[in-house]
Amino acid sequence: MYLYCEPIDFRKSHRGLSTLIEAELGHNPFSGELYAFTNKQRNKIKCVFWKNNGFVLYYYRGVGSFNLKLEEVATTEELVGKANILASGDNAKGFISKGTFATYKVHAKGNTAYKLTNLKQNGKHEINYAFYSPNDSEKLSAENRIRVNKNSVFGFGTTVAGEHTLYIYGNRGVGSFNLKLEEVNN
Repeated sequence: MYLYCEPIDFRKSHRGLSTLIEAELGHNPFSGELYAFTNKQRNKIKCVFWKNNGFVLYYYRGVGSFNLKLEEVATTEELVGKANILASGDNAKGFISKGTFATYKVHAKGNTAYKLTNLKQNGKHEINYAFYSPNDSEKLSAENRIRVNKNSVFGFGTTVAGEHTLYIYGNRGVGSFNLKLEEVNN
């Protein structure tokens, strides 16, 4: 569920709200996610989502006004993963949303090849990853898009010894990720 914090013109229909979802939030209004909107007086709520082959629009009009408070749904450690150092056989896990990223340090011995396996998760969100040399001076992998609801394997490597960085970027939607890093033996 997404809450649009700015008040909107309540004359908007499902067409106007879906346009706002796409233009302002950069989300796909046909994803099935629920989006909630409120008016300036904070006494009305409209919710819209796509179901099967059409939009569903809920409208609530309250007496008086209500106060919206945003709660933290995950700690910073949960958003970026609890341990940020990866060795061969370790998993990079956490929660991520579009526009956020997680950082993991990988201590490479040099002349090392790695395999990064996406362990299938529920959801339709997408992530990207990139692997950088020490001091982020050189990108050592292409920025690959991962659909978390599919098992997939990616490879990359380095000839340099030292502390490398693996970045996981939220590309679309919100949800968890679970990637296993393994050193590839010759």
